[in-house]
Amino acid sequence: MLIACAGAETAVSPIPDAPPTTEPAPVEEAALPTTAPAGEETPVAEVDTPRDDSSTILLPRDYSYEGVSLRYNDTLARAISGEKLAAMAGVYGFGVDGPPLFYNGVPDFIRLTLANDLTAVHPTLLVIQPIRDDGGQLYSSYVEYDQDRFNRLSEQLRTQSDPALANPDAFFPVIQASYLPFQNGTALRQVSHIPGSMGPTDINNRNLFYTVEGITENGRYFLGCFIQKGMELASCWGRFVAFKA
Repeated sequence: MLIACAGAETAVSPIPDAPPTTEPAPVEEAALPTTAPAGEETPVAEVDTPRDDSSTILLPRDYSYEGVSLRYNDTLARAISGEKLAAMAGVYGFGVDGPPLFYNGVPDFIRLTLANDLTAVHPTLLVIQPIRDDGGQLYSSYVEYDQDRFNRLSEQLRTQSDPALANPDAFFPVIQASYLPFQNGTALRQVSHIPGSMGPTDINNRNLFYTVEGITENGRYFLGCFIQKGMELASCWGRFVAFKA
């Protein structure tokens, strides 16, 4: 899956195509597990990623955990940590910690945290969650709203119609939306507002995020990625991300 990312700016604007180069752009790759992750929460020590001092050369880095591997440019994160988390309840819509993922009734899942120097209302996360069993049935532990959203997202990714229709219930308008294929599925990328708490909130680069939501071709895994809008993604990230099962 290739995702073209915009640079940091205060105002939201369309993403220009990258100029042609003689060097191929680094491609970030990751592999999803073929079976649902299981077991109790198992934190993994952070892996420090040496960073290149050059402002023009971006070095690819590799990280793997529990069958999931990720290739990324070295300025995206100074460290990555992986966790295998057990299902949790929390406050619906915000979870126990982090942005609004599908935490209620979730089977054990994998979460990667990308440590960087940004000040954000939520950390930079990449989450891989099992949503269907090997028979193609949504896990009944998900609440009805989540089941409806998974079905709607699956259909939206299949038809690739107007991205603005992907989430008609959203209170924040769909901005900079595009479909992004990856090795065994498709994702929808857009700019989203993730408030730090319930109630009125300002909209600024601290709570604007690139949100990537995808589903694998077999329909069994949901991919969620949340990257702060203030990050200079065009220079530190390039193209993201390729998953394979």
